[in-house]
Amino acid sequence: MVVGERPPSATKPAKVRICLDPSQTISKAILRPVYPIPTLEENLHRFYQAKIFSTFDIKDAFQTIKLTEESSKLTTMHTPWGRYRWTRLPFGISSAPEEFQRRIHDVLCGLEGVVNIADEATHDHDRTVIKLLDRLSHHHLKLNPDKVKLKTYSAPFMGHTLTPEGLKPSNEIVNAVLNMPQPHDKAATRRFLGTITYLSKFCPRHSGTSSPRSHPH
Repeated sequence: MVVGERPPSATKPAKVRICLDPSQTISKAILRPVYPIPTLEENLHRFYQAKIFSTFDIKDAFQTIKLTEESSKLTTMHTPWGRYRWTRLPFGISSAPEEFQRRIHDVLCGLEGVVNIADEATHDHDRTVIKLLDRLSHHHLKLNPDKVKLKTYSAPFMGHTLTPEGLKPSNEIVNAVLNMPQPHDKAATRRFLGTITYLSKFCPRHSGTSSPRSHPH
């Protein structure tokens, strides 16, 4: 168990965060559920011809999941103030990402134009947003207000940027390529070639690239 204090900033006060490190204990015994997280290619077709985007972020995502009495006792921590245990899923549990992904898919099931953890774009934008908010409210899920962006013409999505013209590499990816050091060994050369090959689909004049658009047809 680690107790950390974040220093105050101009916008946020100091905050104590309780962090559980079960990597050498219960995470070794957990059988992670087989629930694959959707890939970029599996989601991209849902944004075909989308012009407006809104993004949402679930507040305290893992901690929206209640633990059973038996599971809760396995998260017991020793602290200077006594022993405590988590009653909701904490960060650090090895199965947490798959478990949250499965549950959020159940929550959003049937909502057209909503992808992954509520990254959203659709022709009937406003109606879809209202349906999404109603669904989240019904399941008592809260959003991070600072991360909500409504009706934008671009949106970050799985390390890329969605635009009305199609998928584009994010600024972080572009800067990483521009500032990539010159490779001096086989491993570095392979990393460089892999990166360039992946980004070639965004380059209309790259050999083997047929179209600058990244939306599937």
